[in-house]
Amino acid sequence: MSDNNSGAVNKPNQFEGDKGKSKEFLDELYLYFAGNSKKIQTDKDKVQCALSYIKGPAQFFVHTIITDAEEPISDSEDAPLKGLPSWANFRKSFIQTFGVEDDTQAALNEISKCTWVKCGGNGL
Repeated sequence: MSDNNSGAVNKPNQFEGDKGKSKEFLDELYLYFAGNSKKIQTDKDKVQCALSYIKGPAQFFVHTIITDAEEPISDSEDAPLKGLPSWANFRKSFIQTFGVEDDTQAALNEISKCTWVKCGGNGL
């Protein structure tokens, strides 16, 4: 994999809030960051890049992150702004908001929704 922006890595697909695609989106971002490591180096770079691929119904998440970044770190008149979160904090917030699930967890969640009759039981 190249880190010189030679085009060896695809750009991530836009994320519009589909929880079933949230893990895929994070995986695509990871690969994109790795393949563009000369251009995307800092946590700020990663967060800005990720936010630029979040669109549509998920735009509320971008707005929340930016609004928080524009808040001062204290009530002092000359206090600096919080700024964008670290990549780790962004990822944690993304997972909390969009519920990244692995395949096992997704299957367990589906099973927990079943009732004996609803999922094919014979009612005995």
